[in-house]
Amino acid sequence: MMDGFDGTLVEDNGMKIWSVLIPVFAIAGCMWGGLTARTLLGFLLSIAAGYTSWFMFAIYIANMVDSWRLSEGSVENRISREVARDYIVSVVVLLCLGVVYVFADHKVTGDDIDVGLVGLPFLVSGLVISLSLIFITWKKYGLKSLALLPIPLIIIFALIIMLSQLIIVLKGELASSQSFWLQVTQTMISISIYMWVFRIYFAIKNDLRSIASPFIGRLGRALGLSHEPPPLP
Repeated sequence: MMDGFDGTLVEDNGMKIWSVLIPVFAIAGCMWGGLTARTLLGFLLSIAAGYTSWFMFAIYIANMVDSWRLSEGSVENRISREVARDYIVSVVVLLCLGVVYVFADHKVTGDDIDVGLVGLPFLVSGLVISLSLIFITWKKYGLKSLALLPIPLIIIFALIIMLSQLIIVLKGELASSQSFWLQVTQTMISISIYMWVFRIYFAIKNDLRSIASPFIGRLGRALGLSHEPPPLP
């Protein structure tokens, strides 16, 4: 369901598709992670981390795709246009890497960290944006801007975890399937964090009252989690 021009709710068939694809995508991610685990604790952590990170990544991507059908002046469409170039660059890098591997007859092993490194620029960009947020808000609100300090701290923590795990991969301590899943999941987490920070940055920079996405509201209703109408884009 979505808002019509007269304020009534009309059928949103696209949201029905997303409400199926997103959970299936997340379940596939957590099951893949669970199957690569060697211990019970690793299995439980892989299931939890896999579902959460793949679910959030799928929501951000679906939200961006959904925003393309909105008017160019809408908030969601403007955000998507701002971050589209970063996604395009990442896809191009992966394609180029694939071409190099094909022509070099390179056999991918558990020691490769190329996929994991794709997410690194997103985390670094998110860290730079979060620090600039504090700088921007400091001019307006002074010490109150320090309320945003947990954001860069969270990203720094994520960077430390990511780099430490990539070191483990380079040491060859993981099987190829486990290594690849870990790097894919890390990349999804990095992109999700970047999108989260960028939404906050966009809202503050443009003096928006909220960073809530109408897509999330519609998805919640499609999944039966909410019956409230979403805000207008």
